[in-house]
Amino acid sequence: MKKLFFIVTFISITACLNTVNAQSFIYDDIKLSSIYDFSEFKFDKYRAYRTHFEKANSKGKSLKNKKKYKRIDFINHGMALYSTKVRYNSGLFDGQFPFCTRYYVSNEQLNYDYNIENGNNILRNPMFYENGNFWNGVVEDKGEPGVNRFVEIDPDGNKIADLPYKERYFYKKHPKYGRNRVDYVSSKNPSYYAPANNENDRYYGYDHTGSYYNYENDLELTGFIYPTKKDVTNGSVLFMEDKKTQENYWVVIIDKEIKFKIKAHANEKPDILQLKRQTDFEVYSYNIATLVSHGIDTLNGYGVHMIPQDNNKPGDGTFLEVGHFKNGKLHGIGYRTKIVRYHRGYRHDVDADYGLFENGNPKNTKHIFGNSVTKYENIWDVMPIEGFSHKGRRGLTGRIKNGFETKINELKVGDIVYIESINRTAKIKSVNNTQKYITVFSDNPNIQAKITNNEKVYVKHDYVADNNQSCEKTIRVPIYKETKKHVYTIPAKYTNDSYTVKGVYYDKHVYKSNYIPAQKVYKEIRYVDGYTKQVCPICNGTGAANKGKIIKTDWIPVVFN
Repeated sequence: MKKLFFIVTFISITACLNTVNAQSFIYDDIKLSSIYDFSEFKFDKYRAYRTHFEKANSKGKSLKNKKKYKRIDFINHGMALYSTKVRYNSGLFDGQFPFCTRYYVSNEQLNYDYNIENGNNILRNPMFYENGNFWNGVVEDKGEPGVNRFVEIDPDGNKIADLPYKERYFYKKHPKYGRNRVDYVSSKNPSYYAPANNENDRYYGYDHTGSYYNYENDLELTGFIYPTKKDVTNGSVLFMEDKKTQENYWVVIIDKEIKFKIKAHANEKPDILQLKRQTDFEVYSYNIATLVSHGIDTLNGYGVHMIPQDNNKPGDGTFLEVGHFKNGKLHGIGYRTKIVRYHRGYRHDVDADYGLFENGNPKNTKHIFGNSVTKYENIWDVMPIEGFSHKGRRGLTGRIKNGFETKINELKVGDIVYIESINRTAKIKSVNNTQKYITVFSDNPNIQAKITNNEKVYVKHDYVADNNQSCEKTIRVPIYKETKKHVYTIPAKYTNDSYTVKGVYYDKHVYKSNYIPAQKVYKEIRYVDGYTKQVCPICNGTGAANKGKIIKTDWIPVVFN
C-alpha cells in the first residue's frame, strides 16, 4: 500500500509539471490562522476555570483578607459556586480560597476537586459538570504508561479534547544544544482538539504530522504540520481538501497563507499514521528540531527533510525541504528554505523558494529572502519590486509635497527616494535619463532594483527652517501679597544677682533682680493671593515661539516622463 501511494503521488506530480493550467500562485491575504499556529492548543481557559472568581461574598457581605469563612459564594464563568471552611486570599496553591475545592450552589455537586499536592499543576485537579460527569483534567494514558493526557468531555459524554499533557516549564538537556524549554511530549496515540485560533477549528494527529480543519473556509489540510510553526520554518507543503467545491490540491502554506497550489486526486491524501511511522522526529527547543522522512536520500513521493544547522553557534539555523521528491530530490510541488537566527531568535536571515521543482532545481518558483529581518517584519508575501524582502512597518518621517515635482533629470546618485508601494526608502544607485528609470540599492546586495514610472516615487528634500512651536498666548501669573506672621515666642526671663560691698566697720550685701517679659517674634512672608493673565513673554502673544533652527524634510513627487 505504501509503495502504491508513492507511485500515485509521483505520477500525479509529474503530470502537474507539464500542466500549466493545473498550478497557480496565490496572492491573497486570507489568513487560515490569525495569530496562533495551526496545531497550537492553549490551556489558559482551563486554568481560569480553576482560579477565576467574581462577586465573592459570605452571607452577602464583602470578604476580608486573611479571614477564614465557613462558606464563600462566588461566580466563575457564569457558574454559581461555593467553597467551605476556607481562608480568603491567603496565598497561592495552598488549599485556601480561591485555590480550593469548589461546589455547585444548585445541587452541592463537586465542581473542582483541589489537591494541594499538585501545587501549581492545577490541571491535574479534575473538574466535573453539574450532573456529576467528568468535565476536564489530566488523566493517565492507560494504553501508554507514563504518559499523561489532558481530556475534555462534553455533558453528553463526547470527547472535545484529548492530547498529551505538557508540564509547565518542562526543560530538556541536550549535549550539543544545551538545556532548553520543550513543549513536546512523544505519544503513540494521536491528539484531537480545537486549536487556540478558533474554537470551531479542529486538529487531529501529532505535533509533527496531522490534519487541520479550518471552519471559516471549510478546508482541511493534511501532512507535515510542524514546519508551519512561526518559530520553526513558517511553511510546509500540505494536501488540501476544499469541502465546498469538493476539489483537492497540493498547496504550499507559508505564514499561515496558501501561496501556491496544484490540483490533486483524492487518493493522494497522506495517511497521518503512516507519515508518523515513516518519519524521525525529535525536538530540542522551541525552534530546534529534526524531522526527516526515512530513506530521504532516495525518497520518491511526499516527504520532509528538516535538520538543524550550525552557523555562529550550534542549532542557530534550520534547513528544510518539504514536498514531493524523486530519488531524494524535490520534484514537483515543494518548499525549500534555509534560516539563520541570531540575537536570541529576534533577527534572522531567510533564503527560500516555493512552487514547482524539477530534479532538485527550481522550475517555476517564487523566491523569498530576508537579511537581518526581525520576526515582526513580513518577508513572506511576494514583493512588487525585486530585491526588497519586506514592506516597511513605520510611517514616513516628513511630509509629502503634492503639487510640486522633481523631474528625473534633476535626480542624482545618492539621493534618497521613498517608494510608496513598499513603504520603504532607498538610495539611488544610478539614473537613466534616456530610458526614464532609476536603480536603487535594495535589501539584496546582488540586486539593484529598477524603478520606473509604474511606481509612485518621492525624493527626499532636507532644508533648514525656523523651529516654530505652538505656544500659549497668555500665561497665568500669581499675585503676591506680604504679611507678618507670628513665628515663635521668646519666653520671659527672670534673673537674680548679688554682690558684697566691703566697709570699714561692716560689709554691705546687695541683692538685684531683673525681669524680661516674653517677646513675640514676627516674620514677613509672601503668599499667593490669586492669579492674573498676562501676555506670554516668549511668543509675545502670537501663539508661536521660535526655538531656533531645525532641519525639516519634504518628499517631492518624481516625474519620470
